[in-house]
Amino acid sequence: MIGCHRSRVKGRTRLQKEVCILKHQDKIPFAFGFKSYYYGPYSSQLADVVDTLVATGLVRQSVKDLDLDMSRYDYELTEKGKRLLGSIEEQFQKSNPKLLSELVNSVRKLEEMTLSEVVSAAKQCSGLESSD
Repeated sequence: MIGCHRSRVKGRTRLQKEVCILKHQDKIPFAFGFKSYYYGPYSSQLADVVDTLVATGLVRQSVKDLDLDMSRYDYELTEKGKRLLGSIEEQFQKSNPKLLSELVNSVRKLEEMTLSEVVSAAKQCSGLESSD
């Protein structure tokens, strides 16, 4: 969810795997620890942060029913979240423009990938497979 270039992520699985890729493959210094889980790498710390962002009104969570047994949780920045992100980007632009540019470029590449490609890439770069 970097910049106003992208303010929505479709699915918890995609969000988890994209952050894992950014950390392990693109060397973005996220502090989240990942472990093997149903669809590859998963971070309970990241899930907690997302829940906090939703609870504070920075991110809106919506649920889309896919079929009788499955739902997808989508995340979108609220206007409040977009303003805060804009401030953070301004600070990064001043303090570490190279990292900001790398992060934006990496997120753009991830947007072009299918969910199965993202899951596969996260497993490969982290070395964490799906748990049974």
